[in-house]
Amino acid sequence: MDVILERCAGLDVHQATVAACLRLPGPGRTRTQVVQTLGTLTPDLLALRDWLTAHQVTHVAMESTGVYWKPIYSVLEDAFTLLLVNAAHLAKVPGRKTDVADCVWIAQLLECGLLRGSFVPPRRSGSSGTSHGTGRPSCRIGPGRPTGSTRSCRMPGSSSPPWPPTSWASRAGRCSRPW
Repeated sequence: MDVILERCAGLDVHQATVAACLRLPGPGRTRTQVVQTLGTLTPDLLALRDWLTAHQVTHVAMESTGVYWKPIYSVLEDAFTLLLVNAAHLAKVPGRKTDVADCVWIAQLLECGLLRGSFVPPRRSGSSGTSHGTGRPSCRIGPGRPTGSTRSCRMPGSSSPPWPPTSWASRAGRCSRPW
């Protein structure tokens, strides 16, 4: 197959480890591959990013298994062109049962341009009035009771009054919730 991407990497992501394979130009028209297994703690992910940058990698593909891809994606998204690939879309070849073989296979498919990335929503900033950038409304504890029973919740950009209405807070005297 023709090589479309000169410097790319394939990642096989798990809970405690990330297997990474780099595909780089070698002497003549050959390809060189470098494989390394790293941890998933923040210092390990930063080391992974530095290692990929040191090898001048431009594109990275990773298998989307559960939620384990999220911290890795977050660390790498500003430095590389990332593809999050659904595991069902990877053509599993019989006999490829190890993490190293999987990351090598992902890197080989990526360098030939045979992978299609899944949709990853853009990162939200925490300044939009939502709680931690999650898209959920932010709730503020009101000054009424020290227990925090008076809450006001408002969707960002909404002109509607806070929920629950303040008339409920005066009702029953203890709880601002009607139920």
